[in-house]
Amino acid sequence: MSDHAPAQPLDDLPHWLAEAGLAGMPVEAILAGFVRQLNAHDFHVGRVYLGVRLLNPLIRAEGYIYERQADLVTRETYQHAAMPADYQRSPIHYMITHNEYQLFRPLSGPQAMLDFDILRDLAARGYSAWSARLIPFALLESAQHPAEPLGFIITACCDHAAGWTPAHKQAFDRLLPHLSAAIQGRVFATLAQDLLTTYLGGDAARRVLGGTTTRGDLRAIRAAILYADLRGFTALAETLPPENLLASLDRHFDRLVAPIEAHGGQVLKFMGDGLLAVFPVEGSSEASACAGALAAARDALAANVQLRETAPDAMALDLALHLGDVHYGNVGGVGRLDFTVIGPAVNAAARMEQKCQEIGTPLLLSDAIAARLDGSQLRSLGCHALRGIAGTRELFTLR
Repeated sequence: MSDHAPAQPLDDLPHWLAEAGLAGMPVEAILAGFVRQLNAHDFHVGRVYLGVRLLNPLIRAEGYIYERQADLVTRETYQHAAMPADYQRSPIHYMITHNEYQLFRPLSGPQAMLDFDILRDLAARGYSAWSARLIPFALLESAQHPAEPLGFIITACCDHAAGWTPAHKQAFDRLLPHLSAAIQGRVFATLAQDLLTTYLGGDAARRVLGGTTTRGDLRAIRAAILYADLRGFTALAETLPPENLLASLDRHFDRLVAPIEAHGGQVLKFMGDGLLAVFPVEGSSEASACAGALAAARDALAANVQLRETAPDAMALDLALHLGDVHYGNVGGVGRLDFTVIGPAVNAAARMEQKCQEIGTPLLLSDAIAARLDGSQLRSLGCHALRGIAGTRELFTLR
């Protein structure tokens, strides 16, 4: 170790980190600002890596890399099934699997410890020391997965030939809780957004995070409604093991959700083997919302046909489309709410879907939605009674 030391106390940095966290500053800005201030006090930090474990159905983790030479932060995302090939041989994997919360390695001189591939690479780039901290945190204590805790890991490389002094290490240890708190606030916001989007949908998540959280807080919207159901699910559930049944449902829903979202729809609810989605008129027109719903239905039915040609456990898909006024918001019991749509139009769409098998067509459209579409692509199936709904309604399907 050399006798070089921090130029002056870092008394202002904890306050800056607290302000950055409270302001919701992006992780990239927090990390870059933190390292720049360290280096302004002669910490000689040449490279920092920050890895954050997420709760996201697609993304397992995010990584942020600050390089002093470029003076910017780059961001990487890691899919659940596509972690880097060398991850299993990395010091990060070692720390997580061995419950090591702190690791230090000299990278140069007679005491160098280059026991991981990445450390040999960093030493070859001229860094003299490497230090890492694993910082777990919990949303709920009981929700922690011991093999892969939520939290983040931070590694730093020294670009001074003599490495860090004990004073550098002590100062960094004092500052780390402040950095952790600032980043944790931002990570929690990301986790909340990801979880609510996954379980409620994008628009509902934004509304809940924006304060629409009171029971009975509803607003009227006009929307094209898509109601879907898989035919034969009950019989299939009697023959398939649960894990195979869930995998089959996922395959079907993948081919249903993708076209709904691609054509401007919002999936609001999965109901066993069924699905409810809306295509809001707000911001567009009734004709546009109805056209989006029909395009999604066409694509979903085509994907379902392809699936049934290749998968022996594939089920037929029935779809109903309707246009009407619905109430959108919080419904449920005290302390347990659902963000959904309710109203006679939703009930009508559900009853229409039940008529698909009876009439012998996988797609039914109401007269309300048919009136907003090109009539040349539709044919009338006559008027039909819908269970629990007064009168009859003219139904349509594709020619």
